[in-house]
Amino acid sequence: MKPSSPAQLARLLDQLHAVYPNGIPRGLIKVPETPEHAEPADGHPPYLFVAVTSDGALAAAEDELLESIATKGLKLTKDSFSKVVVADGDSAASTLSGGSQVVLIFGGSGPRRFVEREGGGRGLVTFSVKDLLADAAHKKELWRELQKLL
Repeated sequence: MKPSSPAQLARLLDQLHAVYPNGIPRGLIKVPETPEHAEPADGHPPYLFVAVTSDGALAAAEDELLESIATKGLKLTKDSFSKVVVADGDSAASTLSGGSQVVLIFGGSGPRRFVEREGGGRGLVTFSVKDLLADAAHKKELWRELQKLL
């Protein structure tokens, strides 16, 4: 049970303390496999970052921002994500059917939205990387979206 309020958390901790007064033994704690720790399926890393740009290329600062979102923000390892750059007008939506569990599309002409993918994967279409660099409010909004997605 995941507590949804401080009062529920307090009740849960009281119940756990009654059963395990010295704390929960480490051997009983099981960490669920999450996408950042999962093995790549069919050669695809768990996370795919798709940057949609006008010319199909990223500037150095834009590439660095994507790396920072992945490694610093989401705490992903280099082998748990990949980056793809496509030109606006190319079908970035086709990447939503790929083998990665989570697909993040930065930019494009479509609206920002969450996407449920076939096979249980998730997707997010959000601001372009250029917009994220230009406006700190967009970065904050992206972070809120990522927290909802993950």
